[in-house]
Amino acid sequence: MVKKIVSAVAVLALCACGGPAGAGVRMPLVAHHDDHATLDLKAADRLDDAAPVAVIPRIAPTAGRQGEWLLVGNHLHTKFSVTDGKQTLAELIARVKDKGLDGMILTDHNSMRGAETEEFKSAPVVMVKGMEFGAWREKGETVVGHAALIGLEGNDPLPTYASLEQMLALAKGRKAYVIANHPFNKGNAWLNPTLQPEVDAVEIWNGWWALVNPIMPNNDAKTWWDAHLAKGRRVTAVGGSDSHGQVYDDPSRGSNLIFARDRSPEAVLEGLKKGHVSIVAHSRSPRMILEADPARDGSWTFIQGDEVAVSQAGPVPMRVRVVGAKGLTVELFGKAGRLGAIKVDSQDAVVKFDAVGVPGVADYVRAELKKHPGKWWSLSALTNPIYLK
Repeated sequence: MVKKIVSAVAVLALCACGGPAGAGVRMPLVAHHDDHATLDLKAADRLDDAAPVAVIPRIAPTAGRQGEWLLVGNHLHTKFSVTDGKQTLAELIARVKDKGLDGMILTDHNSMRGAETEEFKSAPVVMVKGMEFGAWREKGETVVGHAALIGLEGNDPLPTYASLEQMLALAKGRKAYVIANHPFNKGNAWLNPTLQPEVDAVEIWNGWWALVNPIMPNNDAKTWWDAHLAKGRRVTAVGGSDSHGQVYDDPSRGSNLIFARDRSPEAVLEGLKKGHVSIVAHSRSPRMILEADPARDGSWTFIQGDEVAVSQAGPVPMRVRVVGAKGLTVELFGKAGRLGAIKVDSQDAVVKFDAVGVPGVADYVRAELKKHPGKWWSLSALTNPIYLK
């Protein structure tokens, strides 16, 4: 387990001049208990936890790696989702572009027809092919929660009269990346409490983080994901807007910041598979990534999704880079729960800390960005873990 986090107070990121970096703060492990008090939906700042700004600056590429951090929308529907899609593919692409997203993952219900269109092939953003699968019994009842199947070989749909086990086998046979979508949705819950080994990711952030919680309990999904991480399961957390073209939805809400070697669907999918993903509230909300420097040479080349070896030589230097987050707090989590918190004092900042692990004992560190520390509904962004061994 991670025994402790030792922190240096947040310093300015883009100039080498800020902050009282020498003011070290010890951050002992404490148990984390979410506040499940009644949510006041009239408090607008609690829905995204940060007032949106016109433009959020890009996070600079991670040093020593070829590529960039791309903002990618996921879980998007068009009229090819014939039962409930309200927008054409052209309309969706225009909305995605208008929101400032770099790419999108198209997941119509049991259909990949959109990927065959000229709109898909000529879109001004990176287009990743997928579908949202749902299986049914003979009488029509849903028997498996929805699964996003990303990057399947071919465009043929999967049979909808299939068990969960059959679906996973068929999807993996076609090289799909499998996401358990909105696993606690009242209508399409992921029924198996033990996440199947074929599942690569969990959609823990669906649409509005707190507003939809009574319907699609996002915090329950995050807690479920954390429980799997604590047991040693490496599964990536992703976000998705579940946009169907309704007047109230936003295709950027619950977006994914993915490190990709280039602007191609193959590179975006590769970044997903490696867990190089942060989730942000929407395209104009604060952004955050997690990096590590186990060589202690200032290289900072390890990012979320990577594994770092813990040695007897000392703690692992880590840092969280954030933009647009002045006044918010970075909270750190590991297998033992909440590790501590550091206030962000500038719009572009670096929060540095040391992770003191135990050699040979698997653990992880991940970060959340909140306006109200310790409150489950107060979430602007989160990272996937850096794994320790």
